[in-house]
Amino acid sequence: MKSADDNARYLDHSHWGCSSVFLTDDRGRPVKILRAGTPVLSMPAKERGRSEYRTLAEQGVHCFFDGDDAPRPSFYAVPMLNVFAWDECGGFWGTKGALADLDDLNAPVYHVDRRFCVTKVADHLRAFLMPPETIRKRAFSGIPTGEITLYSSASEAHRTLNFLVPPNCDGGS
Repeated sequence: MKSADDNARYLDHSHWGCSSVFLTDDRGRPVKILRAGTPVLSMPAKERGRSEYRTLAEQGVHCFFDGDDAPRPSFYAVPMLNVFAWDECGGFWGTKGALADLDDLNAPVYHVDRRFCVTKVADHLRAFLMPPETIRKRAFSGIPTGEITLYSSASEAHRTLNFLVPPNCDGGS
């Protein structure tokens, strides 16, 4: 399986603690760098009782909370999919490339169903959540997309794509 962006280099989200990386090719031209992985965004347990999370749960979308025994994704996404919720049908909800944030209007929302079909459900989290009474209907009527490739594991993605290897950052020279 080859990425649509063959000239890109990839950063595994779990191996890099930096906020940015700049890379140039042998001619000094910038190289496109894409973050990859499937981090699960978990909310503090004390937030569980808030009305907006109850409304989501009533619509079949369950956010992750610290200490939950909730299902976890069994796939590795390229580019990175920040998973913020799960559903009873075996699916997961996430934002591409950015954290799930109501104020970020550039982080599209995607659903991955149990067959690993990826659909785009909203242009951003605010559009996904409003109005809350129609989340279920909108959530399961997404548009299939090829914007995100799913791998069975990080190892498979690393064998297939051109990942950057993090430097040894233990303070040594």
